[in-house]
Amino acid sequence: MIIIRYLARETLKSQIAILFILMLIFFSQKLVEILGAAVEGNIPTNLVVSLLWLGIPEMAQLILPLSLFLGLLMTYSKLYVESEITVMNACGIGKKALVQAALLLSLLTSVLAAGNVVWLIPWSSVHQEQVLEDAKANPSLAALMEGQFKMSSDRNMVLYLGSVKGNQFQDVFLGSIASNAKPTPICCGGG
Repeated sequence: MIIIRYLARETLKSQIAILFILMLIFFSQKLVEILGAAVEGNIPTNLVVSLLWLGIPEMAQLILPLSLFLGLLMTYSKLYVESEITVMNACGIGKKALVQAALLLSLLTSVLAAGNVVWLIPWSSVHQEQVLEDAKANPSLAALMEGQFKMSSDRNMVLYLGSVKGNQFQDVFLGSIASNAKPTPICCGGG
């Protein structure tokens, strides 16, 4: 029926617009969270973009159904305000067309959400964990921040870099902290 396609198309346009707006909001929130971890030195800065992209399926888990609900709400309220629903009722179409259009979009959204939950979220979680484990297993100089003290994972060494310019370090301090011995500082002007 033409009216069902019209209702589905109008609702889908609203749903997609809401989906992008909500995705932008959640994406910005995730960006702030990941950038905060990168500034603290918990993750290397070169992993920020990949961790952002791997977090999208998890965001979509909540956003897909919410965008459908808000899209239906906005579209049907607009149709009521513009008296299109009243005209449909006067023509004998009734509320059945509204329900059929909503069910059509609900089916489409549920298939997308199920695919996201069953396939995309586990895949992205595995890859996200793999990226973080690789970063922990192969620590690089990218995680070293200038002007901050960094302690090794076994808490036996402390490193401080005064400034970093390219591959040159200035005011380097490395201290060994053995539990039964006296702390051993190693200082270097640059290198």
